Amino acid sequence: MAFEEYLNDFMQTYLDDFTVYGSRTDHLGHLRKCLEKCRRFSISLNPVKSMFGVSSGVLLGHIISKDGFLPDLAKIDAILQMEAPGDLKGVQRFIEAVGYYRRFIRDFAHIALPLFGLLQTDQTFEWSEDCHVAFDLLRNALMSSSILAVLEWNKPFHVHTDASAFAINAILAQPGEGDRDHPIAYIS
Repeated sequence: MAFEEYLNDFMQTYLDDFTVYGSRTDHLGHLRKCLEKCRRFSISLNPVKSMFGVSSGVLLGHIISKDGFLPDLAKIDAILQMEAPGDLKGVQRFIEAVGYYRRFIRDFAHIALPLFGLLQTDQTFEWSEDCHVAFDLLRNALMSSSILAVLEWNKPFHVHTDASAFAINAILAQPGEGDRDHPIAYIS
């Protein structure tokens, strides 16, 4: 792989996309190294899709900055525009869309339980009040999602867990400012 020596140091790859990151003082050097590899391995870049010297950007449906990750507001707006599902396919589409951002939603599995119940093949479709509450709670959770921290390998990791009869939840976090943990991901 052309960029293997740079991965997790100052570069991440995602299928056919990559991002180069670092402090202002290091960034140009990092970028130069990556561009030299592109030249050496005949990797062409699309100037329309390329951004250089930015402090944040949209990648894979997320806004990424030095402060952390947020869902892309354009994608969230599309989810917020979705009508309450009227059939099984609609529930599947909604769960798929909101599920992509589940790491931003604390207790996702617990909240979505009534919607998951509709996916069972042995039941007839019935959109209940509980389903509508879950639908609204998930959309509201996306609207109010807080920034997730960029993980730092030199800091300790904290995992907070909880379980019930129908869901297991966890928060992966690291120490932030003060003595507060800053979430990296909500898992359920």
